Amino acid sequence: MNVTLKEIPPELHKRIKEAAARSGRSLNRQIIHMLQISLEPNKASKDELVTRIQQRRGRLGGFVESAEVLEGIEDGRA
Repeated sequence: MNVTLKEIPPELHKRIKEAAARSGRSLNRQIIHMLQISLEPNKASKDELVTRIQQRRGRLGGFVESAEVLEGIEDGRA
């Protein structure tokens, strides 16, 4: 199937082209790759979620109790 993308903002085109060069893909293959990744479900274990949240928390300088993190995961808020 052929699809034509129109009116791609120049800065976005540049970023996709740079990503394609870094990954060794053509521009077309890079766009397909990015679309596939964006549509795949992102399922992570609770441990992975806790680790990611704790890392982000450290970068943000905020403080959240581990129990609050786990409660958020249980409630589907993470």
